[in-house]
Amino acid sequence: MRLCYDPADDVLVLDLVLPPQLAPTSIPTIAHARGLLDLTDRGSLAGLEIPLADLPPALAELCRALADDEEVTYVEIERVVATRSFRSVTVPIAIRWDGQQRLSLRIPRRTADYELLYPAGAT
Repeated sequence: MRLCYDPADDVLVLDLVLPPQLAPTSIPTIAHARGLLDLTDRGSLAGLEIPLADLPPALAELCRALADDEEVTYVEIERVVATRSFRSVTVPIAIRWDGQQRLSLRIPRRTADYELLYPAGAT
């Protein structure tokens, strides 16, 4: 997984490269969902929870293969010590599939409800 910032669209981009055996042939190239972005007490981006019910069926099945849970997929962004406290913010997610092996999760850096001060992660 790779996290980067796309200044042209002012979004954070999480690129997930899938194993070839999981790469489906027919899922939507773009989907939209709402997720919960977890931030640590120090402002780091800890992870992103995506409810599978918000996704098109083929994309939800792909995400189920990546997760242990039937209802959500959690993408860990940064490994954190368990004693840290978290806060969460609801974020819109644009999900792009390249048709091969890469799933990109695109999160706006700011909306009317929040602003992420990437790379610090503060809101």
